[in-house]
Amino acid sequence: MKDQKNNTTHQVCLILGSNINPNQNIPLAIQLLKKYFVLVANSNAWETPAYGAAGSNFINAAVLISTYYTPAGLKCSLLRKIETLLGRKRVVNKYAPRTIDIDVVIFDNFIIDNHIWTRPYITVPCAELLPDITQEVSGKRLELFARNVLYHYPLHKRPEIVKKVFYSTD
Repeated sequence: MKDQKNNTTHQVCLILGSNINPNQNIPLAIQLLKKYFVLVANSNAWETPAYGAAGSNFINAAVLISTYYTPAGLKCSLLRKIETLLGRKRVVNKYAPRTIDIDVVIFDNFIIDNHIWTRPYITVPCAELLPDITQEVSGKRLELFARNVLYHYPLHKRPEIVKKVFYSTD
C-alpha cells in the first residue's frame, strides 16, 4: 500500500485508549509514536468507565504529532501497525476491551471525530492540548466543554501512567 504522504507538515491530535494492561500499553504506544512522528505534546492520562460495552475502566490520553501523512495514510500505514504491535485484536464490537486504540481526532485544526464534543474520554485529554478548538455550531471552545465534563462525569487523572508533556523541538 502506498504511504499516502504529501510535502506538507500536518499537526494531528490522536486519542489513545486501553483497558487491557493500560498502565503498560498507553506509555508503550507513546514510545512507539515517537519512533514514527515528531511528538509535540501529550496530555495526562485519564481513567474513565468503559463506553459501549462492559469491561474494565479505560485509560485515555491525547497526543499531538507532526507528520507528512494524510489522515488515511496515517491510520492505514502506521497507527494500525502500532495497534498490532501492541496486541490489538479487532472484533465485531468496536467497543470491546482492547490493548490499544489510536484514532485521529483533529487534523490541521479540522475536527475528524465529532465525538470530541460529547465523549468525555476524548474531550478532556484533547482539551489539554488544543483548548482553543471551537465548535462551529455553538462557537464554544473545547476547554469549556472539558470543564463541564469534569464537573459532571467521573474522570480521574492518572499522572502515574502518563504526565502531560510538551516536547522540545530542538
